Amino acid sequence: MTSILKVDSIQSSSGTTGLTINSSGFVKQNSIYVSAGITGLQTLTSDTDTLVNFDDQIHSSGLTWDTTNKRCVFDATTAGRYMITIGIAFFSAGNNMELAFIKPHLNGAAIRTTICLQNGQTPSALGNLRHFYGQSHLIQNFASGDIFNVYARIDVPSGAAHLHERQYGSEIHLVRLGD
Repeated sequence: MTSILKVDSIQSSSGTTGLTINSSGFVKQNSIYVSAGITGLQTLTSDTDTLVNFDDQIHSSGLTWDTTNKRCVFDATTAGRYMITIGIAFFSAGNNMELAFIKPHLNGAAIRTTICLQNGQTPSALGNLRHFYGQSHLIQNFASGDIFNVYARIDVPSGAAHLHERQYGSEIHLVRLGD
């Protein structure tokens, strides 16, 4: 004898939907993610780690990027394992970029230093390097109360150092992986 259970969702005893079933009969996963970008040119002091100004939340579902404090704060609902992609468009008006780092931070400490560009020669043997795009990818576990943000660094011997806005690739994505 075969039994058929016809439901659109399964809820916890408190009434919170735990599973949703789509019209094809597959369980629809509730994705938790956020992405943010930089809206304008951000000036950095050469040879100094600087908090990246991710000041525009672009997309979100269940997770929020704090555009005032440039960070993501996790709670009991959002804690878990995340895939993180960080893209930074570095810019040197003096065409003399020598070093570029992306440094994701967890609770005030760097959890990775991604070297996006390193020139071992002074003066720059790379020539007139004005724009450079770097990425950092990681998988990280977050607990309730954890704070995540991103720092970047550019070294230039003279002139200004900047991060370009989102239209040039400066954005961050955090996507929770299946539990």
